[in-house]
Amino acid sequence: MIQPELNLLKELKKQDEYKTAPVSMEIFSDIRTPIEVLKILKNVSSHCYLLESVSDHEKWGRYTFLGYEPSLEITCQNGHMKVGSLSFETNDPGKYIRQVIDEHKSPRFSYLPPFTGGLVGYFSYDYLKYAEPSLNLNAADTEGFKDVDLMLFDRVIAFDNFKQKIILIVNIHLDNLDTEYNRAVLELKQMAELLRNGKEAFANGKAFIPFITCGDPDLDTTKKIVHSAVRNGADLIELGIPFSDPTAEGPVIQGANLRALSGGVTTDKIFDMVRELRKDITIPMVFMTYANVVFSYDAEKFISTCAEIGIDGLILPDLPFEEKGEFDETCKKYGVDLISLIAPTSANRVAMIAKEARGFIYIVSSLGVTGVRSEINTDISSLVKLVRENSSVPCAVGFGISTPEQAAKMAGISDGAIVGSAIIKLIAQYGRDAAEPVGKYIQSMKAVLL
Repeated sequence: MIQPELNLLKELKKQDEYKTAPVSMEIFSDIRTPIEVLKILKNVSSHCYLLESVSDHEKWGRYTFLGYEPSLEITCQNGHMKVGSLSFETNDPGKYIRQVIDEHKSPRFSYLPPFTGGLVGYFSYDYLKYAEPSLNLNAADTEGFKDVDLMLFDRVIAFDNFKQKIILIVNIHLDNLDTEYNRAVLELKQMAELLRNGKEAFANGKAFIPFITCGDPDLDTTKKIVHSAVRNGADLIELGIPFSDPTAEGPVIQGANLRALSGGVTTDKIFDMVRELRKDITIPMVFMTYANVVFSYDAEKFISTCAEIGIDGLILPDLPFEEKGEFDETCKKYGVDLISLIAPTSANRVAMIAKEARGFIYIVSSLGVTGVRSEINTDISSLVKLVRENSSVPCAVGFGISTPEQAAKMAGISDGAIVGSAIIKLIAQYGRDAAEPVGKYIQSMKAVLL
């Protein structure tokens, strides 16, 4: 969940008291330790800094902080001061420090570590002691700032060691607020993805991607199936939003759509389910549905909600590449990947589609609708070769994969395998008890991809 909401920041901007504000999201810290995150960040940044909080004071010792790519560094030692690239002598370093503090003053939010609300991104024992006198850490020279090392980071990762969570923080300027907020949302999602997987769903070898129809047979069962899928090795979850006329689906998934709709599933109920899942599910999740579902809900509202609840991408199989413009712009605005599909009939359009792809590319293995197939005869390797000549985005093969042998073959050619109908058949067979058999099936499929 992204905090605060944009409307709250707009109200703060009207008060004209603050020039910057922190935008944040939380993920569970059991996925990474601070040292592991530091190693990951060093792959993308040569300037990473780790600050352990003081361990003998409970309120102060509960956090560990990590920042990278400082936007400004201020040092002062014995009157010699450096502010960014400027270097000069001064008898009053506090004057310059307070000027910077004033320029970057931001509101305090109760859900953030106590000192980050005042100045997110400043790493300095002296300043933090000065800013938080209630901590009573016996700071020396809190008014004069004669020995100072301050760094301002636009992005900070705070580890809450008591609540076992990671708080991702991005600083934004309140000028041009809409653009800045959307940038922050995108950067937070990118940071979360970096921490979850070191890169992405495809970072740890071949990816296994199960498809699950939301609400078949009910949403509580869907949640149990998702948890079971993650425990058993799924790298990314594809969640189907039911539609009354699913043109890309064969009879198996059509049946799942009808069961879910007859059970009263709605888009809003699915959004609420994902909010619940995101409390402990950290791997990427994408929606697969149809353009009319998004249009009827209101495209911007739908896509912005996807971003807010933690959906990483959107697959619309009935959306032609040439007509994706409106959806694509809105998806980019909110940091949601519009997943491209490439089919055997794409022919001379493959290069064009691949060059604009984001997230991952869904390669359709066979002509026709989804469903279990005894064999896949399409020349997938040629499609993948053409994709890789035009894009560095990973590609996974779907439609018709049901056996470990098929999954291994398709993942051997591409970056992963997508399985839908075989899983939906298990759900139809076992109903509300499907979580365990689906988990065992996913475990067997993932095993051949390792």
